Amino acid sequence: MRAINWLNDDDEEAHRFEIEGIDTPWGRAQHTKELAPGITLVSTSSHGGIILDKAHARRIPKSIVNWLNNEYFWEEDCDIVVPLILFNSEITEVQGTNDVELATEMLRNYNNDWLNAINRQLAKESK
Repeated sequence: MRAINWLNDDDEEAHRFEIEGIDTPWGRAQHTKELAPGITLVSTSSHGGIILDKAHARRIPKSIVNWLNNEYFWEEDCDIVVPLILFNSEITEVQGTNDVELATEMLRNYNNDWLNAINRQLAKESK
């Protein structure tokens, strides 16, 4: 897999370059959609998810360890709900609607400990 240097770059604006065509954990990116600066929805021929920049990845609670064991990549089946909930205030559109309620319900059923960690993080950030 080709390295994605922008994830480790200290330049906070470096994530803005076009990522279509890069190799992701799910295969080569065919389509991308910026949901918010630093939060990119990626699809491949068979799968996809959300890629976060360094600033967003650092805000993921340490108690949340996703399927890939990587805070930058959140696969589309289950893990994707973590950044959708945590960064909801920044994300304006996901497939035409704001799906935070559905994502919250899914996470409540999938991993309630993660939902509790997200709620603690959001409370901490709102102070």
